[in-house]
Amino acid sequence: MQAIRILLVEDDPGHQHLLTRILCDGRPNVQLVTASCKSEFAAAINQNEFDCVLIDFHLSDCQADELIELQRSLNRNFPAIVISGCDEQEIVIQSMRSGSVDFIHKDDAISGEHLWNRIEIVLEKHNQQNRERRRARRREKRLVEMAQRDHLTGLANRRALDHLIKGNGRGTFDRRGETSLVMMDIDHFKQINDRYGHACGDRAICAVANLIRSSLSRPDAGIRYGGEEFLVIRPGKMLENSVRWAEKLRVDIAGISLDENGETVAIKASFGVASVRSKYLGSDTITQADEALYLAKRRGRNQVCTSEMVWFDLIAAGIQSGNPTHRLDTALGQIDSRLGPTQRDHLTDHSERVSQMASQIGERLGMLDEDVERLRFSGLCHDLGKMYIPERILAKPSRLSDDETFLVSRHAMDGAEITKHLCDDAIAAKFVQHHHDRFDETCEETFDDIPLGARILNVADAFVTMTSGRPYQSACSPESALRELKRHRGKQFDPMVVDAVVNESAAVLC
Repeated sequence: MQAIRILLVEDDPGHQHLLTRILCDGRPNVQLVTASCKSEFAAAINQNEFDCVLIDFHLSDCQADELIELQRSLNRNFPAIVISGCDEQEIVIQSMRSGSVDFIHKDDAISGEHLWNRIEIVLEKHNQQNRERRRARRREKRLVEMAQRDHLTGLANRRALDHLIKGNGRGTFDRRGETSLVMMDIDHFKQINDRYGHACGDRAICAVANLIRSSLSRPDAGIRYGGEEFLVIRPGKMLENSVRWAEKLRVDIAGISLDENGETVAIKASFGVASVRSKYLGSDTITQADEALYLAKRRGRNQVCTSEMVWFDLIAAGIQSGNPTHRLDTALGQIDSRLGPTQRDHLTDHSERVSQMASQIGERLGMLDEDVERLRFSGLCHDLGKMYIPERILAKPSRLSDDETFLVSRHAMDGAEITKHLCDDAIAAKFVQHHHDRFDETCEETFDDIPLGARILNVADAFVTMTSGRPYQSACSPESALRELKRHRGKQFDPMVVDAVVNESAAVLC
């Protein structure tokens, strides 16, 4: 049997004893606490939960209406029954106005079952009110959820997004950490609608939404931003984690194929990623992710871009005059203040040494002058993609995490895009794009697709890196670096390029 917890406030010892017997005799489930003054009452309601409070109207230091007001101020709203031996109607009125739920004359309280019957009525009424309040809260919660849910996909909608951003997630976001936003858009969605109909377009939207939902982890939020556009908020996730997450989702979406009247409908999507300290999260962050998404669209769709790429794209677009080297120098000058020491070294001193060595190797191998010039310029550009890698990752002295390694692995592709932007030379860009491809992982059918310039950059970059100090390694001597090149000849490096370096080491390394 469930316990009934009652607080009895009575300062007359005789009446307190009598009421205690009336309440407890024959009722083992009653748990009674007594108080005789205002301070004892306050201590009792602060320390305990009660189903009902019985209060004598006239106490030595206060009246019942004061105690009822006190418990209301303390947000301890237990149902109260006022007991009084006075017949004045004003006391009854004052008791009811104070917020008590019942009033009983003391003669009735100590007679038979009158008091207990009134307690049962009060408890039932109070329990009914609690049930109604819980039902009302559940209905309100369902209505709010329905209002913040997209009817087609079941994901959250823009109204829910406004709630998350303005309220900062009601504690969802650790303001000391980072939050990443991933904006995505189905590529060529209008063509799907125009060719296959809006019903097929809805199926495509739902298929992407289902993949998004299955990819979310707590406390991520997936939102249908509008039409075929989606937004995912990822509290506590760093840039590198969200870029890798977006890339996996991009691949999964590309694997979707819908059948429409015997035709296969392929689906692809573009992504934009922005990451900020959680305390700065706001509509500006959504704009940054959106701009990164549209950069991915401009670059050919079906790819992932970050907000860091947007500002350099704007800088590069503003440099219209000059030869490629001049445009590169101008761009580096404009971004210098945003670079960390390790980023700056990769983009300047390191790249200049790689450029010089690669040019010399190209000349030794008899490359045409125009290809040697391409090699020189691509050497200057080969690490430009590292401007998008945070300094904390490039300068990390310990082993990189899988997410960090993934972000670093993108720099050749990103650098190729920048190179193409600066010199409008697809061959030089290809040198940069493939300069980390391993020789032993290139099959004969695709080997010719990896230009000699990329294989030369691979060797030059490795040699310069080995002979330079890094946070994660000490510099080695040129002789030791040559031994490493020979050890990986035919594995990581093209044998012909390694042989050229070894045979002409005095000239190439000067």
